[in-house]
Amino acid sequence: MPSSPGLPRRFANLWNRTACPYAEAAQVVFGPEASRGVSPVAQAKKCADQLQRVLSGPKATKFDMFVIELREIEAVKSIPTLAAALRQTLEVFARRGPEAQQDPFSGILSPTWDFVFCGQRFFVPVFAPLYPQSHPRSSQARDSAFILMQPDICFTRKGISSKSPGRANVSQEVMRHFVERGFSYDLRLVTHPLKAARYVKPMEAGQDPVKWWEATNQSA
Repeated sequence: MPSSPGLPRRFANLWNRTACPYAEAAQVVFGPEASRGVSPVAQAKKCADQLQRVLSGPKATKFDMFVIELREIEAVKSIPTLAAALRQTLEVFARRGPEAQQDPFSGILSPTWDFVFCGQRFFVPVFAPLYPQSHPRSSQARDSAFILMQPDICFTRKGISSKSPGRANVSQEVMRHFVERGFSYDLRLVTHPLKAARYVKPMEAGQDPVKWWEATNQSA
């Protein structure tokens, strides 16, 4: 991970601490630098335009994640505001993509639902400073949250799929890595049949999934 100033340096705090066994070889593309106080909507507009350019270029099928940074502290200070920030971000992406989706969350309660942008399916986990450092979704950064746009193809390359006969073993192995590094790990939620239920995690293991798609803009 780059040691340069700005977003790559702030993200490196997370990447150097993660227990994910796939992190070291991951190909990361960074979105635009976020300034303190910029709203999730304003940041999403810049990031959506940049990701669209990435997906139309030579890196379209070669990256594992696109990093969106949020530095509007009021928007990431609690689970409800974080949920609202994610919803706002994905709504902006949906409107600015070539599909111009009016209801990107239609069918979200189906196990087959994925967030789609520029014709590609994405998994979108969120990391934030509101979580304790022992939480697997801690951003490990005092004033930055990160929304990761992970294309479905990156999981296919690694043989990770809910349809894979070895998926249960993969999940157990990943959990072992996290527990050995001192992180809490809720296997029940990680293997939840609804992908959207895994985007924003609750503060503690065993708590109900966060229904971020129902968050109101007034929460942020």
